[in-house]
Amino acid sequence: MRIVDYTSVKEGVPYVPDFLDNRKLPAEEQLVVYIRPFSNADAMKWQSQVKIIKAGRKGEMETNSTEVEKRIFIRHVVKIENFELVDPVTGAVEKCDSPGVMFEKAPKELIEEILMAIQDRSVLDDGKKKD
Repeated sequence: MRIVDYTSVKEGVPYVPDFLDNRKLPAEEQLVVYIRPFSNADAMKWQSQVKIIKAGRKGEMETNSTEVEKRIFIRHVVKIENFELVDPVTGAVEKCDSPGVMFEKAPKELIEEILMAIQDRSVLDDGKKKD
């Protein structure tokens, strides 16, 4: 096991999503998100915040997991480069560098990939990453 020091990740660790073949684009055009890994303590905290909101008769449950995922995303995505939103009606293109806006408006598959990257880069409580 190799230990990597992640104690100074305030600026984030760059992650290039593979969504829509983003990694095949020229480097200057790629979407890059800078993510802050979370510790085991953070993982336990986030997990404890997921609550059942409503339980149905047939074992169906509704939770607040989307809200918790949004908080994780906003807290752990520290910078976004080369992400644009296109208005489906007008075709207007708008640069997006806000994690909150990205979470709300980006395709769900892209958000899920970034959340997995945050989780995959989780660190030990002392700021070291298991590799």
